[in-house]
Parts: sequence; C-alpha cells; structure tokens
Amino acid sequence: MAVTPKTGKLVSAKILTAEEKQNCDVLLMSKAGQTMRLNLKGIRTTSRVTQGVILTKLKDKTDEI
Repeated sequence: MAVTPKTGKLVSAKILTAEEKQNCDVLLMSKAGQTMRLNLKGIRTTSRVTQGVILTKLKDKTDEI
C-alpha cells in the first residue's frame, strides 16, 4: 500500500487466511470515540498498486482513527 499525505499513516496490517476473511470482523475506533464494526467479507480486495479502501468517514473532520 502506498502511504502518502492523502492516504495517511498505516495503523495496522495483517495477512489473513481465507477462513479468517470469511468469519472475522474489524473494529475501528476513533480518538473521539466513534466506533464501527465491519465484517471482513464485505471489504473488497484491491490490487497492489491501489491506495487502499475507505472503510468509514469520520463525523468530525479533526478526529483520527
């Protein structure tokens, strides 16, 4: 993943097995307390040259994950 000022910092990354991808969730928490839980099978896979996938937009523009 290309880390640029536009994409921001990479918080965490993990390579998943096919089983994990079908049966797990990811939990996002912002500094202000906004929380979102997403099922991994709902997140699309991208190629290597992309800048990632937007998982959520925060309500407060100054908030951070």
